[in-house]
Amino acid sequence: MQMAAEFGAFFGQEWWSLLFLGVICTGLCNWAQTVGQRSIPAGQAAIVYATDPLWAAFFSWLALGETLGPRGWAGAVLIFTAAISTQIIALRVPEALVEGDTSLEEML
Repeated sequence: MQMAAEFGAFFGQEWWSLLFLGVICTGLCNWAQTVGQRSIPAGQAAIVYATDPLWAAFFSWLALGETLGPRGWAGAVLIFTAAISTQIIALRVPEALVEGDTSLEEML
């Protein structure tokens, strides 16, 4: 009987929190993400998604005071380096090479 009372108390008190998390944090954010993806190329969207763990770590530090250990920092540096390097490479590679109109040998 105690378990049933705890179950009822959980849904009585925490129901609004679960509803908020489901509707706002999941539904609204996924909708905004989908709308935002329409205006940028797929490659750039992939880079933004790849940095999601960095944003999660940043906001957990900001809101909850959580910290990263050495492995977490190493992972963050690798993710950040990969995201930045792909953008630098994308800026340096001519558009014709990306589209396959010419070869690298012809450009040199």
